[in-house]
Amino acid sequence: MKPITQPKKILIQRADRLGDVICTLPVIDALQKKFPNTQLDYLTSSIGSTFLKSHKYLKKIHTLEIKNNQIKEKKALVNLLKKETYDVYLSLWNHPSLAKLGVEAKIPNRIGDKTNIPARFYYTHPIRQWWEDYNRHQIEFNMDLLQPFNIQSQLKPGQITIPENDLEWARNCLQICSNKKPLVIFTGTGGTNHPIPETAVKTFIEKISAEHHWHIILAGQQTPNSLFNQYQHPNVLNLLGKTTLFQLMGIIHERHAFIGPDTGPTHLASFMQKPLIVFSSMKPNPPNRWGPLSPHFNIMRQEYNCPYPCFKQCHPQECFSFVTPELLTQHFNKLCKAINSQKPYNTEQIKTQHRLYSLRVLYIYKNKTEQQQLAPIIEKFNQQGLRIFATQPPKNTKGYIDLVIKHNINILQGNISKLKIGRAHV
Repeated sequence: MKPITQPKKILIQRADRLGDVICTLPVIDALQKKFPNTQLDYLTSSIGSTFLKSHKYLKKIHTLEIKNNQIKEKKALVNLLKKETYDVYLSLWNHPSLAKLGVEAKIPNRIGDKTNIPARFYYTHPIRQWWEDYNRHQIEFNMDLLQPFNIQSQLKPGQITIPENDLEWARNCLQICSNKKPLVIFTGTGGTNHPIPETAVKTFIEKISAEHHWHIILAGQQTPNSLFNQYQHPNVLNLLGKTTLFQLMGIIHERHAFIGPDTGPTHLASFMQKPLIVFSSMKPNPPNRWGPLSPHFNIMRQEYNCPYPCFKQCHPQECFSFVTPELLTQHFNKLCKAINSQKPYNTEQIKTQHRLYSLRVLYIYKNKTEQQQLAPIIEKFNQQGLRIFATQPPKNTKGYIDLVIKHNINILQGNISKLKIGRAHV
């Protein structure tokens, strides 16, 4: 594959949700560092366009909308991109229609993921992305696509740009809690994950605001029937539905700590290196792939007793009852202790935490003696966050499949045949 050495204009594409766009910021930083005189433009969704419009390394932002798997007003967009005469099209979202767009816009160098068969033939530089590697973060997958520029993949956050007037607005808002430490609690998601159960959050707020020197800032959009839409408390600043995206970013930037679900604003807090607690709810979205990069963080995740495959949806009433005010308080106290210890995570420790809360092991023991020998080892790992489930061999393949689904198993070990392993993963 011929390397790309001196591009004049690069068009980067990630045209979906806010969290996905945030995870492409390291790509922008790496390209700017490698090619400081190259024009970097971006093709994205409406929320991505709002977020990126003040980015200091991007000259132009093109916005598109996809509906029913088709690009709206595609002809006008193609004509616009042709006039820009880009040298390189970097397709970070491997959507077939978006892969084809680079060809239609007559961009000579097109980079994308070769594992997507309908899309790979549109690329001049197809890159093999190892999606089966369960230990890699989304940022690392994005950085993989910079191989044609001889840029190495690495895991680190990208630069966040916040307009100064929005930072000033946030500082003025937070004057109300000048005598206390501001803690942001984000109450919603963009739809791909689930919020932290509100009843637990409400009791937690009342507990820590009474016992600690904290002032709570509720942030996010108002949602129907939320407990917090009209919520008032002497130690709570309720900003639900009252901020723009950049004002919210300013609030996150100026606060001391953050609690939220695995969603866009939580990624923002992570990239700003703020201490945070993340509620990682969905089985298909493990911390290994989307986990935080802050020097101090805790992950709330306990999907390992769920009878549903949950590839597209979760069952909050049945699966999230483990989130209690006591658990939130426990995580919060642990976070505060870590901050006070001044021992931040390095990159390898961050990845270790991601693994602990992502890897789920099913161990099939041979007999009771082996079970007794394993018990203290399993208990030690469970206390650290890694989940190992030990059981005697199920009677049939369905038994294995049920266990894999129930405990979200991704590693099988012990007394089990390869045939049954293969069937259990189907």
